[in-house]
Amino acid sequence: MVGIYCRVSTKGQEKDGYSLETQEEKGRDFARSLGEECEVYREALSGKRLENRDVWWHLADDIKAGTIDKVWIIDSDRLARKQLDSLIMLEFLEEQGIEFYVDGRKIDFDNPDDVMVFQITQAVAERTGADIIRKSMRGIRRSIDNGTWAVNRLYGYERKFESSGSIKWVVVAEQAEAIRRMFELYLKGMSLNQITKSLNKEGYRSWGGGYFEVSRINRTLKQPRYAGYTYNQKGELIESKVYEPIISKETWRKASELVKMNPARSFRKKADHISTGILRCGKCGEAFHFHTRGHTGQKMGYYEHHQNGVKACDQLPVSIRDYFLDLLLSTLYLMTIQDQESVKKLYEEEQRKIEQAKGRVEHHIVRLEKREDKLKAEKKRLIQSIRKGIIGDNDVADDMREINSELRTLAKNREEYMKSIRESQERYEILIAKFGADNLVKFADGTNLLKREMLRVLVEKAAITERQITVKMATGQSFSLSYPRARRSKDHNSREDDREYIYQYIEKIQDEFSSTKEFRETFDKTLELLEPKNPSGHQ
Repeated sequence: MVGIYCRVSTKGQEKDGYSLETQEEKGRDFARSLGEECEVYREALSGKRLENRDVWWHLADDIKAGTIDKVWIIDSDRLARKQLDSLIMLEFLEEQGIEFYVDGRKIDFDNPDDVMVFQITQAVAERTGADIIRKSMRGIRRSIDNGTWAVNRLYGYERKFESSGSIKWVVVAEQAEAIRRMFELYLKGMSLNQITKSLNKEGYRSWGGGYFEVSRINRTLKQPRYAGYTYNQKGELIESKVYEPIISKETWRKASELVKMNPARSFRKKADHISTGILRCGKCGEAFHFHTRGHTGQKMGYYEHHQNGVKACDQLPVSIRDYFLDLLLSTLYLMTIQDQESVKKLYEEEQRKIEQAKGRVEHHIVRLEKREDKLKAEKKRLIQSIRKGIIGDNDVADDMREINSELRTLAKNREEYMKSIRESQERYEILIAKFGADNLVKFADGTNLLKREMLRVLVEKAAITERQITVKMATGQSFSLSYPRARRSKDHNSREDDREYIYQYIEKIQDEFSSTKEFRETFDKTLELLEPKNPSGHQ
């Protein structure tokens, strides 16, 4: 069977006739010409790092299993961009006895000329890629210094392609009006938060019709392109030759002075609440965030479905009592982390992925070491020949330069592979931290911020749709329950009702966990954890 390996890494390659569909079509035609069946392996990934090429390794596994005996690619650089990686892959195909075709032309591994031509083609492709990057960076630096550099995307402008093929940036009227309004409100002395709420209430919208956020306002007020300026490489303001000014230079100057006088503090405060940002609306996807309501001394905490003071969508409920959600998620987390059977499966799956990636890297290192040994032996042979007077220095100068150059490349690649090994070890440590036996102690003794991060490990998804809360755990378990309507009576204790409601629900689903004997103990422990963490003024 013929294995058709198709790969693209950029949209430009698709335009140049290297699209996955084009490669697959030509590969199938080749298989039909041989009268054989084929299996297509499609990969949309850069060819720079072989260890990340999952589809190629799938093909390699099929080759080892004996289901593939021929491999076809449309061009030599589809195999790899680095010469070293292509040599490793070529050696693998040769060891497995695979017939290798490049757009119909068979590479004869026993013919040194065929192998040499392939290696030269790969070396040229690698050098061409490096030249393209170097020239591109040179052009970018020149554009930055002369004011013709344009970012890929900028609020307030739209990219237009003219008939001549050039690109022109034109002002988007609605967005430009929002930008002018931002600067106007800022010069009036309003804070970033006040500007955000005002713009949203006045109907102005950010990218894609979304609501403005404080971070967007902050970045806009610092953007010199809106006044027809840009920065060169030295950080100096120069005239922009690309963007038409939206605000006057005087407005920009005044706003810049205000920004310098009032440097923005970290406005993205990390909320110290367990479930912030975990529960999301099943209709619009907006997260529920913590807020308080009521008068001083009688405030109650809620997770609300609002965005910068504007209602996100019309789904009900728009708020959920903080104690109810914290108790529900924390109990499910503690029940799950004690369910050793489910956690073990999750741990083993993560462990398998890490081992697989680590094995690939180690395989590369073994092949790299073999190549290093061959080059060092060849270098030693040349040196001995020079010393014996068999050949002169000038005769082998080019060969020595090539060998030394490849040895440096191998050393660099070795360091990259060793880095991957270290990263795999770090992933092991993270894995142990996620599912370790001491997680119960960490959860019990940790801050609300730590509890939230631990919840995110096992709570894969939490959403509410029409008062139905659905929680999906990373172990594959899924739970659904209705969110009860709040009572209004004066003698009503919402916390007691929440505890009773969730207890009855957990009691029903306890068979989903292997640790059912610890159910009552786990629930009581959860209550102990949450009680001191809520403000004393909450009800």
